[in-house]
Amino acid sequence: MRKAARLLSVLSLLLLAACFKSEDEQALDLVKTGYLDQDKSAPVGKILEGYAYFTAKSWHTFKTDQGKRIVEFTGQVDLAANTPERIATFSKEAGKQGGGDIVNALQAIGIVKQISEPGFPVFAQALGLKTEFLAQFVVLPKDRFEVAYIGERLIVDLNSWPTATGQAGEPAAQVTKIIEASDKGNPDLLDRIYSNRMLPLSVESVRLYVEYKKARGESQ
Repeated sequence: MRKAARLLSVLSLLLLAACFKSEDEQALDLVKTGYLDQDKSAPVGKILEGYAYFTAKSWHTFKTDQGKRIVEFTGQVDLAANTPERIATFSKEAGKQGGGDIVNALQAIGIVKQISEPGFPVFAQALGLKTEFLAQFVVLPKDRFEVAYIGERLIVDLNSWPTATGQAGEPAAQVTKIIEASDKGNPDLLDRIYSNRMLPLSVESVRLYVEYKKARGESQ
């Protein structure tokens, strides 16, 4: 009898706690435990938090000026890690994208050449270079939600930007433009996350590497 009473008390407390969850907490729970139509094999939270290449993950919520409640997930991929696998993946995919287009094929070869250099992971490590994946979900009536935005951007420590003297210096305006250009939407990234495939290397990361070598006075 006592055990039954204790169990009833615990259940009552849990129910009471659930009733006092904030709107933000309820929105987070809704998305994390929910499923997307494209893949109902596992809840959204388990898929995003279980992605093999994220080295940092975070969730938060906010309201837009129009009053929409947004649940946002960010995950960072360290571009100084998994270099051999990244080269192999990009080489394979770039070959498929190049196809019969000689311009795309030559561009792909040039990118693979740059990231295959021993200096690329050193450059990525020095600048703390990361790709940040961003997923935003909008909360809908009747305990529903949908994808609002999927994108990526580069995270760079510009305080470590080099100069020909070997000291840190002010990056050129072109460097800032490259980083800004890396901030873009790409819905296809979500499919890669769900299939646990490595995210593609952005062209901007390679362009940044070229500028980095110039700043150090290295030959191209």
